[in-house]
This record gives sequence, structure tokens and C-alpha cells, in this order.
Amino acid sequence: YQFRLVDPETLKEHLVEICQREGVTLDEGALTLAARAGNGSVRDALSALGQLINGAIDGKVSYESALQLLSHTSNESLRQTIHGLLTHNAGELLAEDGKVMETGGDPRRFTTDLLDHMRDLMVLSASNGEKTLLLRSNTDEELVELATLSGAISISDLISMTEIVADHLVRLRGANSPQINLETMMMRLLQTTSTPSVRETGQ
Repeated sequence: YQFRLVDPETLKEHLVEICQREGVTLDEGALTLAARAGNGSVRDALSALGQLINGAIDGKVSYESALQLLSHTSNESLRQTIHGLLTHNAGELLAEDGKVMETGGDPRRFTTDLLDHMRDLMVLSASNGEKTLLLRSNTDEELVELATLSGAISISDLISMTEIVADHLVRLRGANSPQINLETMMMRLLQTTSTPSVRETGQ
């Protein structure tokens, strides 16, 4: 048998059916996180959903609770990071790094989420802002924000940025100082987004 990855929308529909059977209600953001955690794998998505159901309060799971239960990075943090790159604001970028470490976050999780975020931006840029099945699971609000950002960064810069983040994700596996690794990654990303066209677009 040939098993293929399931597209995000189909995966979300399956998770909704399970939630209805279990009598648990997930915010759209929480549902999106569970589907995103699966990366096309039904088994992995169900595993994430199981964590959320076990952590439900009065049969409900909010987006904020889902972030904590699955240890994912908030959209706000990812948005601030991209904004820092667009405006060439080193202080803003280092502040986001600091939050990850101060709150006991996982540097690899943050870097993975940032990589996924940039990958979606690259896909949207290549498709001229049109939604495609190549995108990860996103809420409608996230898609609007992503489409706006994708138009502010050239696809060549997005490719370079994605390569940098992927490189540092590998380096984090054996890093003695994850914080220095994150800070170095941000400085390399700033160099990539320092072209006049990108900086002017972000102002």
C-alpha cells in the first residue's frame, strides 16, 4: 500500500468529528495547532489532539491553552520576529529570543515554528498570495496576515532566510548555548533582509 500525507483541511475535518464524539470543543486556533502538529500524518495529529483533550477545562480548549499544552510558538511571537526583520530592528529580534529563554521555551520548537512560518510565506509568495494545499493548516486570520507579509518580502530573500533558519535548527541539536545560537541566527537573518527594497517595504 502507498500511504500519503493528508491535506490540512481534510485533517481538520477529521479532528472536528473526533472532538464532537468526545464532547470537547476546540477554538479554531487550537484545532489548527493540532492539525499543524500532524504535518499531514493522521497518527501525529491524533496524538496532539489527545494531549489537548486531556488538558481540556470544562470540555473546552482555548488557543492559549493549546500553545502551552503542545509547546508551540504563538502567532504573535512569530509575527513580531518577521516584523523585526522587515524593519531591520535588531532589538525587537533579540527581545523575542529572550522571551523564549526567559519563559522556559524550547529553542528548537521556536526555530521549527519560525521555519514553518517562513516556508508558508515562501509558498504564498510563489502563488501570488493565493491559498494552496501546499500550505500548513492555518486559520483564516493567519492566512490574511501571511498573505500581507509575503508581499513585503522578495521570494529570493525568503529562500535565503529559510536556509539560514534550517541551518540553525540542525546546529541546535548539539548546541551548548541555545541562546547564542538563536541570537546568531537572528543576526544572519538581518543581513539577508538588509536590502533597500525589503527595508523600505517594511517601513
